[in-house]
This record gives sequence, C-alpha cells and structure tokens, in this order.
Amino acid sequence: MRSLAGYWQHRRIRKLVRRGNAARDIRNWAEAAATYEKVCRLCPTRADIHVQLGHALKELGSREDAEASYRRALASQPENADTWLQLGHVLKLLARIEDAEDAYCQALVIAPDFEPAKGELIALGSAHKLLMLDIGVEPALRQSDVGFPLRDYDAFRQRYNVPIPSSILGEFWINVWIDARRTAAANLRVTIESIRLQTHPFWNLTVWVDDSLAENSIASIVHSEPRIRFTTVNPHESECGRTLLVQPGVALEASAIAWFAVAASDRNCRACYCDHDLAIQKWRGPKIYGSPILQPSFDSDWFDDAGTSPVFILIADPPCDWFRLPLSHLLSEVDGLGSVFHLPLLLASVVDLVSEVVDAPGSLAERRPKPPALILSAASGEARRNRISVIIPTRDQFVLLEHAISTLAVKAEYPELLDIVVVDNRSSDEEAAAQFRTLQERHGARVIRMDEPFNWSRANNLAAADGSAEILIFMNNDMEMLSEAWDDRVRMQLQREAVGILGARLLYPDRTLQHGGIVFGFGRGAPMHEGVGVAEDNAGPNGRWLRSRSTGAVTGAFMAMRRSVWGRVGGFDEANFPLGYNDVDMCLKSRAAGFRVIYDPAICLTHFESKTRGLNVSKAQVAWDNVELRALSEKWGRALFVDGSANLHWSRDSPPFESLRLPSRAAIDDYLSWQSQRSLGGMLLDAGYD
Repeated sequence: MRSLAGYWQHRRIRKLVRRGNAARDIRNWAEAAATYEKVCRLCPTRADIHVQLGHALKELGSREDAEASYRRALASQPENADTWLQLGHVLKLLARIEDAEDAYCQALVIAPDFEPAKGELIALGSAHKLLMLDIGVEPALRQSDVGFPLRDYDAFRQRYNVPIPSSILGEFWINVWIDARRTAAANLRVTIESIRLQTHPFWNLTVWVDDSLAENSIASIVHSEPRIRFTTVNPHESECGRTLLVQPGVALEASAIAWFAVAASDRNCRACYCDHDLAIQKWRGPKIYGSPILQPSFDSDWFDDAGTSPVFILIADPPCDWFRLPLSHLLSEVDGLGSVFHLPLLLASVVDLVSEVVDAPGSLAERRPKPPALILSAASGEARRNRISVIIPTRDQFVLLEHAISTLAVKAEYPELLDIVVVDNRSSDEEAAAQFRTLQERHGARVIRMDEPFNWSRANNLAAADGSAEILIFMNNDMEMLSEAWDDRVRMQLQREAVGILGARLLYPDRTLQHGGIVFGFGRGAPMHEGVGVAEDNAGPNGRWLRSRSTGAVTGAFMAMRRSVWGRVGGFDEANFPLGYNDVDMCLKSRAAGFRVIYDPAICLTHFESKTRGLNVSKAQVAWDNVELRALSEKWGRALFVDGSANLHWSRDSPPFESLRLPSRAAIDDYLSWQSQRSLGGMLLDAGYD
C-alpha cells in the first residue's frame, strides 16, 4: 500500500511542478508561487522547487519570504553556487549589501570561476572581495583601482605590499634617531628590528636611552650591527644632519627609509612625513591592522590635534632641541623655512604588543578618534575691533531673510560691529518695500537695489565695493546661525595672513551634514561637498568634518574673507560664473595667490538649501550647470582635480572617503613632483597629480 501511495504522490508532485513551470513561463507569478508552495509542503527536501518558489516570491515583491525559500534550498543543497547567487540577488534588493556580498563570495568559494557572482561583486564596488578570495578580476580592472571599504582595512593591508620607489638612489645616507628614554625594551625592539630589515641599506641608527635601558639586553645589538649605537648623550651635543626621527614602538615598512631618501634627495624638501596605522601583534599569527591615519598635504591646522600627529618624520636639519617637541610641531617650525613633503604611503604602524582583545579585522578600522576640541580662541588686538560686512543677495523670501539676520545678531559677540548689506534683486512681493524698511529699522541693514537679471557674482561684487569693512562675509538668505561668538571666530581665523578664505559647517534642517568642505577629483571630477547626509555627530575619517583644516574650496552659502584678499584676486567672476561655481573659482583664485582656504566647523549654520532659486532639476538647469562647470574646467585645467586635503589612498572611483586603494607608483611620483613645484612659489595649481 505504501508503494502505491508513493507512486500516486510522485505523479501528483510531477503534475504540480509542470503546472508551476507553465505559470512561471507566462510570468503568472502568483499562480507559480501557490503551486510551488504546495510541492514544497509535499516534498520539503526538493531544493530545486524551493529555488523556483524563491524566484516567484521575489517577482511578487515578497523579498523576505523569497530569502527564506532560498535558505531552505541551501539547507538541502549547500554546495549549489547558483542558489547562493540567487540569495545574493534578493539580499541586494533588501538593501542588505554586506549580506549580499557574503552570499556572492560563498558562491565563488564553491565555484571560483562562476562569472555571474564575480560580476555582481564588481558591480557592488566590492571587487576587493575577489582579491581576498584569491580570485582573479578582469584584466582591465587594475589592482590599484579596486576599492576596499574602510571596514575591510585589515584585508587591504594584508593584501597589498607598499611599492618600492621608482628611482633607486646610490649611497644616500640617512641618520635615524630614536628617543627611547622611559621606553619598554620590547617596544624598542620592534622598531629596531623593522629598521634592520630596510631595503635601503645606507642608514645609521642612534638610540638615545637612559641608564636602565643602556644595561638592558636590547643594547647588545650594537655588537652584531655596526650601524646601530646606543647613547646616553643629550642630542644637543650631536651633529644630526639629515635625520629620521622615529617614535619607539613604531614598526617601519621595509621600503620606508628608501622612500624618505627619495623625498630627501629633492632639494626643495626640508621635512617629510608619511601615513601610519595601528597594528596588534601577538606572539603567533599575523598582525591585525586598523585605525589608519591618512594624512593630507602639509596643514598646520590638521596637525594641531595629537591624534593625527605623525610617528615618523624626516628633518633636513633638526633644531637642537627637537626631542622636546612633538613631531607635528617640528614640521610646523620647518614649514616656515621651506617645503614640508607628505609621502602618501602607509610606511609605519604603531604596534600594540600587549592587547588581549582579539579584534575582528573591521573593528579596528571603525574606531573613530575623538574629534578635536573646537576651542573658540578670541581675536587679538586690532583684529578684535574689525567690522564685518555680511552681504546677502535676495529676492523676496523676507521671512527667511529676517530670520537669518536675526540669528547672526543674537549669536554674535559684537553685534554692533556687523554691517548687514542686503542686495535686493527685483523683489516682487507687494510688501517688499515695507519689509526692507523693517530690516533697516530692526537691524540697521542697508539695502542695495539691483534691477537686472540675477547674477550672484555681480550682486556680491556690487555690495562688497560699496563699503569699507575689513572683513567680508558672503551669505545666502536661507541660513540660521547656530554658533555663539561666531564673529570672533571669524576675526581670529582671518587675522592669520596665510588664510585667504574661511568656510563654515552647514547642516540640513534634519541635522545631517550639508557641507563639510568641498573636495576635488572624485567621481566624474566635479567639485563635491564632503560628508553630505551623514549624521551630525559623524566626525568623518580622522575627524575631518569636526576639525579646522585646509580644504580645496568652501561653499559661497557662507564664505568669509578679508577685503584685501577679495580685491587682490579681482572679486567674483561675473562673466563666467553668474550662478554656479563662483565660490569654487574664488577659492582657486585665492589658493593660486598663495592663500589657504580653511573649513572651520566651530562656525556652524543650518542651511535651508536652495529655497530661493531651487535645485537644478530641469533639463535647462542641468544644461546651464554643465556650461558653468565646463567654464570652470577650461579656466583651471588639472587644478580642478588636485586636492592635497584628500589622501591618495582614498579611491577616486567611489564617493569621497568611502573606500581605499593602493596609490600607483606614478601617482605617488606625480604627487611628490607637485609638492616640489608648489614649494617654489604660490600653489602652481596647474601642476596637478592623478
């Protein structure tokens, strides 16, 4: 009887499968799903039918149910690569990208040549997963262009070797100094061993120790390595010359000294620093890497924070009291005498020998440094009495405008030193005249009439020329000041002669970031706001969105500068940039004149973005934007793609600061050449690098 029952059940299942397949073939997904579900109840181990049910459910939009069906199929046939592929597809539709990546990777573990899974990973921007699995990628996809998300930083470091320099120097000797006083012998040993393994053999190492370490076993190394000496003599009494200063406990990459020798051979290089990270090293197994410090080109503001201070630098002629100063302060001192170079390579790791926590590879990479304190230093002397002219073009939108002006005054340290200048461009509101009189009465605002087609650059130039305040601020009408004593912060920053333009941190009304500086050279190459849409408390890589620092450009929604700088660069370009990119052009002109552009998050505003003019959404608006962007490109050439604030390790093919790449040797050489040329005068912006 059981045999006969089994026969009829088998026939019923075959009939249901044919019915389900017929419904599938005509894309009747509801009928197909219902029929396949009956088969799965009758025969729960039919993996192929669970897969077909998953397909039907996915087409019906029941993605969670489809995932469950694919997983039931894998429970019966876990070695089916195609089922893992289908699971990856539905996980991608559910926006669970990391889970989808894992599913595609599992398919490739089973079938390494499974091209559909390879293609999905590459399309997700996760080609680095193929490298982690030792699976080849398309020849056109160069390893240096494969982006590794920051969460996979350890895999990035394990996979890539630091390249050797393209130019091999002869007997170019480098003196290395380690101040090892009050240092554990084990930490010192890590550093010395890494120096002994250098590919560049022409170095001498001097280790400055106290009496206790001089008697330690570590000191016996001088008998087997003639290039090393231990001393208790104060460096005041020593001739250092071209010197590498290394912190104890730092392990150098094998080509580190070779790269520093290449940099030092450039006659324009007086000092040099590199990138570094953290490495946990136990007595067995590989190091675990994380927390990369990816430095910008030299920026004294950036190095004000100890968390990003370099751990390994070269000084052409260190001051006699170098051991008293943090390495970043030494660079700042040398910067006044000549050029400070940045080597965009991870040439050093701070080694943790005692950690008992077995970190997952991603957890180290996700450790965010505490953002530097935003200390509001007061302007000094005459600068504290400088008047500030705030220039705001507008058309109608009186409520927004009045709110913006009110918050400026309420939050200012010296509201009586603010000159509010409103440029009225053909306001049509019937109440406009009365409203502008109200602004004059309440805030002492001066109104300039501009009865001509709107031109943002011209409006600001007209207002700037019709005044005498020492400081100019160009601001949109859809703003709300959030920072107390913001005006004193502006004065403090602009009293520094090197600073040409100052920008602020802007938030959307929902408190996400709208502007954290402007970066060049990512994506299709157009200038981009940094950090758009991230949470207000997201400090960004190495805290960059919550620290004062140099940047490629800042937005004209809030842009401050000295009147003398505005005049020197000729004001805004009215002819070429009447609507867009006028702020970027102004920043590039300022940098070309030798000034710095600073982003300062201690000045923070809400920006109700583009409520007056609207966003570029129509074809006509997009076309106009492209025309102005082309004008910017024709005017500045490669300078539009040059940004020393963005380390070369950040992939340019991904959104800014999302994934890592290994800089090519050619890109590194170009970057060093750019720094050398820049040191000869001004910014030499056209001497770009890739």
